[in-house]
Amino acid sequence: MLPDIVRNARLADAYLWRGAPNPPLVQRIAAWLFGLAFIVVAVSLWGTAQRVRDKDGWFGAFIVVLLALSFVLIGIRVFRNGFPR
Repeated sequence: MLPDIVRNARLADAYLWRGAPNPPLVQRIAAWLFGLAFIVVAVSLWGTAQRVRDKDGWFGAFIVVLLALSFVLIGIRVFRNGFPR
């Protein structure tokens, strides 16, 4: 039973990262939701950067902004994979 779960999880992760030529509606909606979740996390991190800058200085804020930008880029890529090619 466990190898099937691992295989299906791997296939889902591969779809979210690489996309598919003609994904079903359920997969498209899942990709949109995961992409938006990454973007929401990035926006909240962006808001946290100002508080980190006030407390720890510019270096800490720079690290948080880099983390937020990486979440935005991942979110855009996953969200974009929800559209058929």
